[in-house]
Amino acid sequence: MALVAAVGQKFTLAGTTLNGTNTYVIGDADDGAVGTLCVQVYTRSAGTVSIVVQGRSRLAGTLTVAGTDAPPFEPIPFLPLHLNGSVATYATGSSAAITGDSIILIPATGLEIALDVTYTSGTHDVYVTKLVGAAA
Repeated sequence: MALVAAVGQKFTLAGTTLNGTNTYVIGDADDGAVGTLCVQVYTRSAGTVSIVVQGRSRLAGTLTVAGTDAPPFEPIPFLPLHLNGSVATYATGSSAAITGDSIILIPATGLEIALDVTYTSGTHDVYVTKLVGAAA
């Protein structure tokens, strides 16, 4: 499993090199402007994927030697809007694995956010949007 910088607003999980089982760093909040990340997972062709939302201190990757002494990403809760094909309870945080079509909000102030992906099959698009304003 590799640590992959997911550049841009969309990436596809399809089992090709760097598009399968990896930890995808999707970014961080910008203090004072962006406090939340919105992530949508869309299954384009049937298959199996499991995604766990993770975070670590935003400074962890910049003040250490990458790959040697940086602290690990740890699972963190998110706010589900639509989780694994069903409408979710927004007011309740979740740390459940994402295994199907989902839309979630990740409060991210002060954190670097990653998606830890276990890919088995199918084609899954992941869309990431930074939201301006206070954390959700």
